[in-house]
Amino acid sequence: MWLAATARRESLRLLGAARVATAPAPQPSLEPPAAQGREALLWRIIRELPEHCRRLLRVLLTAPPPSHEEVSAALDLPVAGVAAARAACLQDFRLRMANISIRTELEDS
Repeated sequence: MWLAATARRESLRLLGAARVATAPAPQPSLEPPAAQGREALLWRIIRELPEHCRRLLRVLLTAPPPSHEEVSAALDLPVAGVAAARAACLQDFRLRMANISIRTELEDS
């Protein structure tokens, strides 16, 4: 669950930072933010990740969180490579999130 929470917070941070930097001051709204839109965006990015990253994230999101040894066995990775693979996949996720955020802003303007 920590991975999902971290990915969500990072995604929202990137979306918010990009909007603050380029958007005019928001007008007050009586409508709550559309959670479905954000969730759909997150799932879209996850679907665009390479297969090995999707598999890794799927394994890491199980409850209770697996040990590095369990992840290694499930994905046929060396135990020492689990942390590096996780970091690389999360970095890929962050970059894709930033790219989509920028593209969305360009399309909206």
